[in-house]
Amino acid sequence: MTPWVMLAPIAVLLCVAIPELRRPTPRGGIDGLRVTAVIYCLAFVVAPLQVAGTDLRWVRASSWVWVLNHLPTTESFLGAELLAVLGWICILIGYFVVQRARARTGDLDSLVGDERSVARVMVALLALGTFALVVYTISIGGWRVLIFNALAFRSSAPPVVTRWAFLKSVAPLSLGAAFLAFGLRRDAQQPGVRRLATWVFPLAVAVSMIVLFHQAGRLSMLAFLITFPLAIAAAHGRLRLRVVMTIGVLFALLVLFGKQLFNPEGASTVFETQWQALRDEGSNAVQMIGIEFSFPFLNLAHFVQTVPSSQPFRWFVDVPLGFLYLVPQRLLGVVHPPTITALNSDALGSDGAIPVDLVSFGYVSAWLPGMLLVTGLFGVALGWLDRQARSRRFTATVLRVALMLFLAFRIMYADPTLVLQAGFYLIVLLGALWLVRRRALPLAGGGS
Repeated sequence: MTPWVMLAPIAVLLCVAIPELRRPTPRGGIDGLRVTAVIYCLAFVVAPLQVAGTDLRWVRASSWVWVLNHLPTTESFLGAELLAVLGWICILIGYFVVQRARARTGDLDSLVGDERSVARVMVALLALGTFALVVYTISIGGWRVLIFNALAFRSSAPPVVTRWAFLKSVAPLSLGAAFLAFGLRRDAQQPGVRRLATWVFPLAVAVSMIVLFHQAGRLSMLAFLITFPLAIAAAHGRLRLRVVMTIGVLFALLVLFGKQLFNPEGASTVFETQWQALRDEGSNAVQMIGIEFSFPFLNLAHFVQTVPSSQPFRWFVDVPLGFLYLVPQRLLGVVHPPTITALNSDALGSDGAIPVDLVSFGYVSAWLPGMLLVTGLFGVALGWLDRQARSRRFTATVLRVALMLFLAFRIMYADPTLVLQAGFYLIVLLGALWLVRRRALPLAGGGS
């Protein structure tokens, strides 16, 4: 690949960095657009530079070996980077249209105004999440299987097949309980509600960590853990350097050693091998972190080559398919059509799942118009969320940060099936808060 193509990632970097540098510093030093910009740069600047400018033969000994068989041509490299530029411009357009709109867009403060109602939702979410986790754990053979075979359950052939597998999407309701408890400990004016939140918080965190460990998702665990310090920073209006450094170290550790963490039985041997490789060659750490963010760019370069010449447009069939996958297959004895992620993984010859990113999802759905539509709507959602930065209640700030991280990671994971499964607990959380608020309003009106 000729050296001048390296200018394409630089163009993406300038497209992202210039608007960010011109923006005022967000409240708390961080907002949804800034987090999204960082992930976008990792996926469409750092990863392309690594693919084009480094020796990738080391991936032969890793699960990333498929990369060597799908290195982009010069034309697909440039095409993918051009789409990345257009995608970011559309995100910015959608974002600033909402940011500058005068009309009210709704706010999170109104959802958490009645602390007793929020406390009831908190307890219900923890109870449902814990119940789902216990039933699912029993169905697969107990806690030892749940913990020691966590990584194996991410594969297409899990070690135990259970009809209750859908409960894996219900158990994360405990994460929502942890967020509400963390907020209520500070917001609650009634001593009983504050004491309840204080007791619920460690329980919800403990259940959530078990759930996240079994899911064996490094970024989902990272997002959960950093929600709390980022919410405090957002509330205080200042992001301290030690918080940034702690998040950076945690991020690096989870990326480099996360798979060993989620595979306790073989962790010691694999950990020693990984540590030896990092100790012998320090640049390996940078290479390993960079490759983890390469699949969005490689997806896009692949689709530029194959869509629509050898792969038809999806025409957004994956959106209803995402809702269909919420219907339990093993429990009801039904089989759903393959998702875009499953098809993409087969096409690239990977043993594991290769999720479809935001730009690629729009492109494979309806070519350039589809990509512009998807990225523009993403910008609108991000703009609405960042309008909540002046929340008066700490609970609303916690929810905003959780939603911010969830949205930002959709840059990499945009398959609607994965979006709905990963965000199911957030949908239930917001829906429950909305319902209890609706029930509380007539009562409040009647007493006035």
